[in-house]
Amino acid sequence: MYRGYDLATELSAFGEFAPFVEHWRGKLGDGGRLPSWTDFRSEEMMHWWGRLSLLRYQDDPFDIHCDLFGTKASEWFGEDMTNVWLGSNDRYRLWWPQEREYYVRLKDGALIGMSGGGVAIRGRYSHSICSVELPIRNSQGTLSLFSYYTETPKGEVLEIDAEPAFEFSVRY
Repeated sequence: MYRGYDLATELSAFGEFAPFVEHWRGKLGDGGRLPSWTDFRSEEMMHWWGRLSLLRYQDDPFDIHCDLFGTKASEWFGEDMTNVWLGSNDRYRLWWPQEREYYVRLKDGALIGMSGGGVAIRGRYSHSICSVELPIRNSQGTLSLFSYYTETPKGEVLEIDAEPAFEFSVRY
């Protein structure tokens, strides 16, 4: 499941993700300027730290780099994806077309993303994970994403009470 939401989506709609989205919104600048990674101090993020990732966009060719992948997220995904390029990595070839579409839509629309689905570790479907992706700017002014992950019961994704700007699902 892949969804994109307007940046002004009602906070209460994000359920479990609401405190993280609220913290991010508190860092928005004048006129809704997206926050920078440097606007967040590590001591402010301690509650979420192991469940975070910092993803950086690359254009031409389009790709996503995992600059940071939290320890809890690594445990849930069965690997640490810190310093991994998703699109140019053969390991992720199966799901990259859908992930690419999702990340392109988020970037083009400057949207809050939400994704979720099952995770297979060592070839076996083991559990489900949902995430919220929030746009930020890195030190060079390039758009990046701050992601927060949560584990959900097998086969379930978090539903939020808001109309998405886009939504699609895939089955592997």
